[in-house]
Amino acid sequence: MTYREDIDGLRAIAVLSVILYHFKFTSFGGGYIGVDVFFVISGYLITGIIAREIEQGRFSFLSFYERRIRRIFPALFVVLMATAVYGLWGLYPTEYKELGGSIAATLAFASNFFFYSLSDYFRPDVEIKPLLHTWSLAVEEQYYLVFPLFLVLAYRYSRRLVVPLIVGIGLVSFALSVWLVRSQPAAAFYLSPPRFWEMLVGSFLALAPLPALRARWSREIVSILGLGAILASALFYKSGAPFPGFRALPPVLGAAAVLYAGEHGTSWVARLLSMRPMVVIGLMSYSLYLWHWPIAAFAHLWFDRPLEVQDSWVLLPLTAVLSFVSWHFVERPFRKPGVMSRSRLWATNLSLSGIGIVLGIAVLFGSGFPSRFTPQVAAMASNLEYDDAAVYRRGTCFIDSNIQSASDFSTDVCLARDPAKPNLLLIGDSHAAHLWIGLKEALPSMNVMQAASTGCKPVIGGKGLPNCVAFMNGIFERLNELHPSLVLLSGRWSPDDLPYVTATASKLKADGWNVVVSGPIVEYQIALARILADADRDHHPGLPAERLVSLPKKVDALLRERMASVSVPYVSVYELMCPNGVCQTTTSDGDPMQWDYGHLTKQGSIELAKRIVKQLPFAAGTDISQTQ
Repeated sequence: MTYREDIDGLRAIAVLSVILYHFKFTSFGGGYIGVDVFFVISGYLITGIIAREIEQGRFSFLSFYERRIRRIFPALFVVLMATAVYGLWGLYPTEYKELGGSIAATLAFASNFFFYSLSDYFRPDVEIKPLLHTWSLAVEEQYYLVFPLFLVLAYRYSRRLVVPLIVGIGLVSFALSVWLVRSQPAAAFYLSPPRFWEMLVGSFLALAPLPALRARWSREIVSILGLGAILASALFYKSGAPFPGFRALPPVLGAAAVLYAGEHGTSWVARLLSMRPMVVIGLMSYSLYLWHWPIAAFAHLWFDRPLEVQDSWVLLPLTAVLSFVSWHFVERPFRKPGVMSRSRLWATNLSLSGIGIVLGIAVLFGSGFPSRFTPQVAAMASNLEYDDAAVYRRGTCFIDSNIQSASDFSTDVCLARDPAKPNLLLIGDSHAAHLWIGLKEALPSMNVMQAASTGCKPVIGGKGLPNCVAFMNGIFERLNELHPSLVLLSGRWSPDDLPYVTATASKLKADGWNVVVSGPIVEYQIALARILADADRDHHPGLPAERLVSLPKKVDALLRERMASVSVPYVSVYELMCPNGVCQTTTSDGDPMQWDYGHLTKQGSIELAKRIVKQLPFAAGTDISQTQ
């Protein structure tokens, strides 16, 4: 396969999409699709190389993995080392502990499993995980652990079945991706099997006997459609939309179309991608990808807020400089076979990987070395590792829609009525789940039932992931069976939710239910536990007030008006948290009220619930035990 400048240009499109997305250029809301373009390119190029060597009788697994080591490890080691050194200064113990685990997982090419176990890619807290982006390296390397063996065996026993087998496996992988996007989105995003089809598209293109595009007009049409599909996905997709699944088809097939058209001659797109600036960026794309995310994550922590597009004036040049140094002095030299003998390369790689894994595990089991900070700062920062499982009843009454389905909801436990007490039904997302323990403590004479799922607003027929809509509709359909004395709707409300929650509250009231809507809670630009630790460390007590998010207060005012218009009782959680305009940040015990950007700790929930119950209808003299 001869060198094609347009492929490096396509790499440039891919990496720029990812970087601009992560650096908060709002026009590139779907820039994450750049990773999918990389997968196609990788499958196309490496499959072509392996197939040619097999046909020539000179393929060697040892030589193949030697090339992978030269390509992947040197620059990766440098980035991991720099991240670990900076993290020793810039990360709190719980954060550094997680970084140690992610370094070990990255060197074992299992970081996709590591991050899958932690969170959803689109959640706010992932923006401070410096090695999150290595999940894609893990997926790719897992593919190349099995694909060369598959290709060797297929060529040996039935060469004519190679392409049909690739098609069949690819279709199974794609079907798995589509299914998991609906049922377990995090698994669809991070795990290898539902991602393999993207690399298999590239492999198919490299091996299938497709007709040549000899006419110039045919190449122009195919390449323009392909590039258009990639750019449209990067520009018009939104963060948080179900992905990959069907939404991955346009960028994946678009990349394949550009590669296919470029095989058979020049085109306008090929000339554009072959421009020198595009080629240089493409040549540096691996280093650019490696460096940009740790820079973004550490900047997020340095600023104590999410990144804004104006930050790119500093971050983009810094990324470019570090990437150029990495590419010129690390990547390029080590890719030359003569720089280091094969035996020395393997020995060095295995030694450094082993040392890195051991050190990462040491950091993990050393709890991130808390002695680096004062006991007060370390204690406050330890809340960043707050375990909400028992407090929120995660996995039973609060299901994680990223890894669970409605069938995991424990109806017998969560919706058990008590005939001897009034029954309160709490419905919502995580911002409902964090109220359960507080309401239970504040209302000992009531039975508090709970139905909650991550990201699922408690509205009838609302928008959202199919599993959310189905879950909520199923709960509302059971009201006659549950017969609650009071229905409390709580969620992380946004302006888009207002028509749905208004309609839902109105319908419940019209149907004869006592319904109360709980408003949005105070939110911070970054985890409150970290802000409070920073405030203590830097002697800056006013920092929490500076890091308040303004939207919840605005939504609170709008939602209050909406509920008043339909005569539905409303509890302003925001005002209860911020009496006289000063928001409570710590509990009576000195712990944070909220451990992340907005979720309550156990004691925070208890203290807030004591105020909430005074706003509920029965507090004004209504005997709800006699209603319904």
